[in-house]
Amino acid sequence: LSDYDYQINTVYQYARHSHIDILIISLGTIGPFIDYLDIEGFLEKFKDMTVIILEEEISGYPCLTIDNRTGFRECLEHLIHKHGFKKICYINGKRNNRDCSERLEVYLEVMKENGLSVEPDMYPYGNLSSYCDKVVEKLLDQYPDTEAICFANDYMTIAGYRVLKARGLKVGQDIAVTGFDD
Repeated sequence: LSDYDYQINTVYQYARHSHIDILIISLGTIGPFIDYLDIEGFLEKFKDMTVIILEEEISGYPCLTIDNRTGFRECLEHLIHKHGFKKICYINGKRNNRDCSERLEVYLEVMKENGLSVEPDMYPYGNLSSYCDKVVEKLLDQYPDTEAICFANDYMTIAGYRVLKARGLKVGQDIAVTGFDD
């Protein structure tokens, strides 16, 4: 991560001093910049406010989440059935992240349902940011015949594109790349 990433979450400090009715916190956006164990401490700052959490289920807070299963399943099945890919890798996000865990389950299910082999090194953990270049490089070193890489979010695809470009691979021609989460 960058030395300046801490600034991404500073906007929430202003919320404590404002007279707002509801604070909506997108943990999927700020999550990469907060250690999972620090989320409770982060939320404690807003205990006297009405808070709605997006993307994560946190006990004691109303939460809005997305259906990871349907969208990610459709993505993988498209790669398999429409394009005929068999060597599909997945760069997961953070451990203990609900969305990432669900997407990993779907990846493993779909690959198994379609008789495609998967090894644990084919789904390494990234960090949900655009700074996971080393993860992508290691994956491609281990599996140079990869036909498609699915990323747990779109930020990590930025690193993927950088690494693929540096290796002379053209996305859409030499390898397919998908992101998730807009």
